[in-house]
Amino acid sequence: EGLVQKTYNAVYALLHDEVFYNLPSMNARIYELMDGFNEKPSRTTGRSRRDIFEAEEQPTLGKLPMAPYRFRYRKEVKLSGTYHVMVDKHNYSVPYQYVGQKVSVLWDLDTVEVYSGSSRIAIHQRRQGSGYSTLDEHMPDKHLAYKHGQGYNAAYFLEEAALVGSNTTAAVQSILNRTKHVEQSYKSCQGVLSLKRKYGKERLEKACKRLAGCTSITYTTIRNVLEKNLDQVDGEETVSNVPQNDYVRGAEAFMNILTYI
Repeated sequence: EGLVQKTYNAVYALLHDEVFYNLPSMNARIYELMDGFNEKPSRTTGRSRRDIFEAEEQPTLGKLPMAPYRFRYRKEVKLSGTYHVMVDKHNYSVPYQYVGQKVSVLWDLDTVEVYSGSSRIAIHQRRQGSGYSTLDEHMPDKHLAYKHGQGYNAAYFLEEAALVGSNTTAAVQSILNRTKHVEQSYKSCQGVLSLKRKYGKERLEKACKRLAGCTSITYTTIRNVLEKNLDQVDGEETVSNVPQNDYVRGAEAFMNILTYI
């Protein structure tokens, strides 16, 4: 505490009446005053703080590390069946063989690393925003087959949807666009196309048409329309996921406002 007070008197007190117009000039002045403070000889020993540091303390110091210290975050998670871990809404893949096991996730501004015990099992470049970063070597054979065209892919689902109709194609395209890692949506696409076996192509196409006004189309919403027979309701009215209440106003409300402008 005594040294803090001495530093305050040697620096801040002298800066009190000085004016600075930018940070670099102020820092330069602080460095100048600190050099003077450290080089001022003691009245009792005749030695300055710099003399003591260079003679007694500096020789005992180790070398600075080549790389600067990285502040890292850490958490322990149990790896779910998606074989991905989440950091700030972004998902990073881990070898699927570790599903069900506890792993350690470490991350900083540049990288995300995953450890099982002391062994690093995955490393990714840090990404900002939601989405998926998935490496081929982390994927189970079934998912890898999707990606490399040995099984289903996005083009396959769109081609199958086109055989049903344009509205079904639009619905499947919407599902494929929901995530940057398109393979994650294949199961939903399979589910949508499987509905034609139970309900027929015509009803599936009508159900997708009724959902054309929705901002988020999913397998579940399409299935619900079919289960509740909403596709067979007369009229061209589409289903919307905009809530119906007193807080949602239509175009006529804004027309009334314009009449007073």
